[in-house]
Amino acid sequence: MGAEHKNKDLFRNTWIGRLSPTTGAFVTKKNSVYLYTGIEADYNLGPINISPSFAPGYYQAGNGKELGSALEFKSEIKIGIDLFKNTNLGYSYSHISNNDWGDTNPGTDNQSLTFSKKF
Repeated sequence: MGAEHKNKDLFRNTWIGRLSPTTGAFVTKKNSVYLYTGIEADYNLGPINISPSFAPGYYQAGNGKELGSALEFKSEIKIGIDLFKNTNLGYSYSHISNNDWGDTNPGTDNQSLTFSKKF
């Protein structure tokens, strides 16, 4: 389970697209925790949204997978479709690893289906 925050007032149009800071956290059923903050790009193609992001963060394994370091990096791509006003159904794929900065670097890949509602 996780949550993510983006502030629409912080979006900036740049030569590589619309960028904004993103902050979030998630916890797994084995009590692994990841807290992160980074940058996300937004590309809107009509009702379809594509959002790549990169975020360093703090990882604690709990009873889950040991990733080799408390400092981990999350790269993610989200693809979504607008269903109704301010609602989106999406799919995301992310990879978390420590870039070989830790004792070990097994990394982990995650996939999720998301339903989001803008408030």
